[in-house]
Amino acid sequence: MNIKHLYLALFLSIFTLSCSEETENDSTMVSAKIIFEGDPATDGCGWLTSVEDTLYKPINLPEEFKIDNYPVLINYQKLSSKTCNWWSLPNDSISGITEISITNIKKNK
Repeated sequence: MNIKHLYLALFLSIFTLSCSEETENDSTMVSAKIIFEGDPATDGCGWLTSVEDTLYKPINLPEEFKIDNYPVLINYQKLSSKTCNWWSLPNDSISGITEISITNIKKNK
């Protein structure tokens, strides 16, 4: 294999890998609302996100988005942990709120 073929193979490998990465764009973001459910020091649950009528507790909500009833677009990953276990969710056999990690967030216009 000569040097030109080696460079071509290297270029094609890098190009293929860079094209296969998924990017987070607006089309993959979901509509949500930031809500405040009371101070955790007084048995509240703090800042939550409501996505399609399901409440989640973000572990990394940026300060600039901590506004009650604030509409946002987010990408997130569900975590296996739950919080606010003292809450009894209506019509739900599971106590607690699933925690999420926000991977992208912006204001929903």
